[in-house]
Amino acid sequence: AVPPFIKKSWAYQDISQAYMADWTATDQEGLRPVQRTMGTSVGEYRTGWYKLANNQKALLMANGTRSICLETASEVLLLAPDDLEGFRTALESKLG
Repeated sequence: AVPPFIKKSWAYQDISQAYMADWTATDQEGLRPVQRTMGTSVGEYRTGWYKLANNQKALLMANGTRSICLETASEVLLLAPDDLEGFRTALESKLG
């Protein structure tokens, strides 16, 4: 959930890739949000739907440039909860 804008869910089997991302890294600069389509942005805090530098549609909930990137067939999720490492560990146990 990305209150108050979006509540959406994805099945684990819909995730084709999951990895740590930082859009300031040269090999991941395509993940940089370039246009907000619905949501909010204050400083490094971004939440809502964005268009990325690589022209993909993405749902962001991040404060900073580091996040977990989850890719599905139709969209990208860039999520960075307060406990980013704990979230990564939980995803690894679910996704293998």
